[in-house]
Amino acid sequence: MWGAGRGRNERTEVRKTTSNIRKFNCILYHLECRNGILMSSIVGNELTYKNYNATLILVPVIFFSLSFCVPESPFFLFDQSRKEDAFKSLLWLRGNNQKSVQEAIQSMELAHANRVPETSFKSIFTSPGLRRATLIGLFLFSCQIFSGYSIIFSYDEIIFQKIGSPMSVGYSSIVVSSVTLVSSFFGVITVDICGRKPLLYAGFSVGFISMSILSIYLFMTNEEWDEGSWVPFACMIVFVFGYGLGTNLIPQLTTTEIVPSHMRPKILGMLMIVYCILVAIVLQSFPLLDESVGLYGVFLLSSIVNLVGIVGTWYVVPETKSKSHVAMANDLNR
Repeated sequence: MWGAGRGRNERTEVRKTTSNIRKFNCILYHLECRNGILMSSIVGNELTYKNYNATLILVPVIFFSLSFCVPESPFFLFDQSRKEDAFKSLLWLRGNNQKSVQEAIQSMELAHANRVPETSFKSIFTSPGLRRATLIGLFLFSCQIFSGYSIIFSYDEIIFQKIGSPMSVGYSSIVVSSVTLVSSFFGVITVDICGRKPLLYAGFSVGFISMSILSIYLFMTNEEWDEGSWVPFACMIVFVFGYGLGTNLIPQLTTTEIVPSHMRPKILGMLMIVYCILVAIVLQSFPLLDESVGLYGVFLLSSIVNLVGIVGTWYVVPETKSKSHVAMANDLNR
């Protein structure tokens, strides 16, 4: 359900916004996710398991109820020749600003007159530019999922119980969520200053170093925690800071910028399906890997994935800062 809802949200945002607003929404989405995780950690630390889950039930109920208040995409309505409904939708979205709505209608009319013909799913695999953009997005999302954060986020309390922490397990989870939120905020501030690739390098490099140190430490200590050691906890904190700085935001932002607008809903929707499948694989495989090779093996695998992310960013991922869609399309079709 989350995957379907997120995919639908991606496609709606793609059609409702200009590139600058779309980038802002993408960034805001990630900050909201990190803030939600932090709030969940705080509430979960104070409530029993039963009361915590009862509280979480309210979130999708409220979200589902509020979704009825949001109008259909004006672009979709305009494409369906429902101009009056598109006008009403824009009025709602633009706060009854008649001038802004008229400008948007004119922009949609111009876009409709010069629209690119609908392209089939088959072109994703036959067109060199689309195929390359899709593979780059798949690479970035895969590295993000297997970098280690999916496991740390989902099994943080179990991990802290096994490797130890200088504070309680609950407060350790809160610290991890807080650091991720703060580092994501720094990533948002610097993304247009530094560019996309430098932040990816930073995220993957920090992930590689921290996960390598943690796996070596756990292997040498036979996964027995020394109460005076801060090494495991420090490695986890450093890792989530690097993740929030680059690995969290950049994959989706870069993929959105390199995929042509007329194919963005289809490609992003397909990538979200793959994303959900990979997350399920990671979460289901963690207990098996932990039992068979130990925690050090799990973190060693994450370290290798981060190293692959560094190399792949150098050779495969293009820099999209300040580049137009035309320039990106020309680069991808070379």
